[in-house]
Amino acid sequence: MSAAAAVQKERLIETFMSLVRVDSPSGQEAALSDALAAEFKELGCSVYQDDIGNLIATFPGSRQGAETVMLCAHMDTVGTDVDIQPIRQADRITSDGTTILGADDKSGIAVILEIIKVFRDNPEIVHPTIEAVITVQEEIGVVGSTHLQKDRLKSSWGLVLDGGGPIGSITVSGPTSRKYTFTVHGKAAHAAIAPEEGVNAIQAAAAGIAACPCGKVDPEVVSGIGVIQGGVATNIVPDLVTVQAMIRSRNDEKLESWSQKMEKAFQDGCDAFGAQLTIEKHDSYFGYLLDESSLPWQKSKAAALQLGFPFSTHDSLGGTDCNNFNRAGIPSCAVSTGMANEHMKNEYILIQDLVDSARWVITAITI
Repeated sequence: MSAAAAVQKERLIETFMSLVRVDSPSGQEAALSDALAAEFKELGCSVYQDDIGNLIATFPGSRQGAETVMLCAHMDTVGTDVDIQPIRQADRITSDGTTILGADDKSGIAVILEIIKVFRDNPEIVHPTIEAVITVQEEIGVVGSTHLQKDRLKSSWGLVLDGGGPIGSITVSGPTSRKYTFTVHGKAAHAAIAPEEGVNAIQAAAAGIAACPCGKVDPEVVSGIGVIQGGVATNIVPDLVTVQAMIRSRNDEKLESWSQKMEKAFQDGCDAFGAQLTIEKHDSYFGYLLDESSLPWQKSKAAALQLGFPFSTHDSLGGTDCNNFNRAGIPSCAVSTGMANEHMKNEYILIQDLVDSARWVITAITI
């Protein structure tokens, strides 16, 4: 029996729906982390759990000196939705419409668990050592994989099961993400009696925001304003405003160029109203570009072609755990699990896509 043929559809569906029912918004993954640690141990894995809940579960290869391959997914779900109720329909799984589904990325975890179960139940299938890396807080800036002690990993390459689109599609590049906090310092005054004595920080910030490049400003660059806070009351000229923004780019030169434009927009806005500006910035993760000759690219391509899935590659302006693993020297690409409408209440996953994702990934690591 081939590895792909050994994937059990009903078991995989049951695993996925069970995972979805466990609440795990970003930063609240403890219950799921502990449950997964116990399950991986029952499957015969050695398990390392770090202080924030990241897991590394190692399932030994079936031959002496077998290579080690990483399979990664994240356990947190976006936003604050809890009490998710998955509903199995004829061809897909959805939520009840009041919450997200959480296929991003519990479909990835379900596939990894199914692959290890296949190897456990079919010892005749030759397979590498698997390092299942299940991270926390991915949705809020790949925090978990940033914190993870990546020098504990032995993998020579990896697949991150955290993509949408048709089965057979992989993401081969990702951006650097630069985060900003702009603090606009004005001067408070009575807004009715002596507004001329004040410096309105909201006006200055608004001028900066209005001139700030936002959206997909270049095929390789996206920028945006995410949070604005300031003001105390309508009868007080506001003296302090903070604005949180970001720029992501796959091109370092363009990142610097558009960063300068954003900073200038805020500085000009402050200058126009006599406000002062403080800028804080940091790069929360760094870009990568996978080489076509790399193992994750070649293995996923060969497996897709063997199974008859159309193979395609994509560039992304979204961050994934791939950013951190590639930077740590573990070539990795994100592969599709078939999730659709991620981060929305009409999120769903086609059952056949979930099964085919497992068949594709298990073929890629055993081919």
